[in-house]
Amino acid sequence: MKKWICISLLLITGFLFNGFCAETIEIEITEVPYVQPYAFLGITFETGGQRSVGLTADADSQIDPKEMNFSIWMMSARHNQDFQFQTHLGYRGIDITELQVENLASISGFEIFLGGRFFPRYPTFSLSRLPVRLTLSVLGGLSMLGNNFNFGMIISAGLIITSGDSPTGITMEIGYRPGNTYIHEPDYSSSNQISLTIEASWIFRIGFLFAP
Repeated sequence: MKKWICISLLLITGFLFNGFCAETIEIEITEVPYVQPYAFLGITFETGGQRSVGLTADADSQIDPKEMNFSIWMMSARHNQDFQFQTHLGYRGIDITELQVENLASISGFEIFLGGRFFPRYPTFSLSRLPVRLTLSVLGGLSMLGNNFNFGMIISAGLIITSGDSPTGITMEIGYRPGNTYIHEPDYSSSNQISLTIEASWIFRIGFLFAP
């Protein structure tokens, strides 16, 4: 009896073993290759600096107004290139309350610029183990201040301080904006116009550069 029990157990064990061995386990391994970034995103705030605004007909009316600008920009990431394309969408606001112009306390509007930026692939030098790159940007395009449409531009140069191998970091630049004329109509029912001269200005630009 014990003999038949042992034989039965051996047959059952062999059957189960063959069944498990017959099953095939397939494992699919997929590797996601590294994809080069298409563009970088930047955010910049502009404040401080030196500027002058006044009435065109009165040379003694010049004031140094408060100005606060904000921009979102994108920079290309072309492989093995130190010069990249750049787009710029910005808001510009100039407080001219001190001039006491009728129905005009500030000059504000949007600007859309295109241009390029020098962004070296390798750091220019290091600052306490932080990679630092020298950068230069030239942008120009449409400036919409109030109901005035003009050609505007901005030239900026400075530093981009990053951390480790990532190009994400802080941007610190000095920007130059050429001057232009702003025409204000205090009374839309008449043809009276007030001409304001916005002189060329230097301004500090501080922001962030984000890599994908």
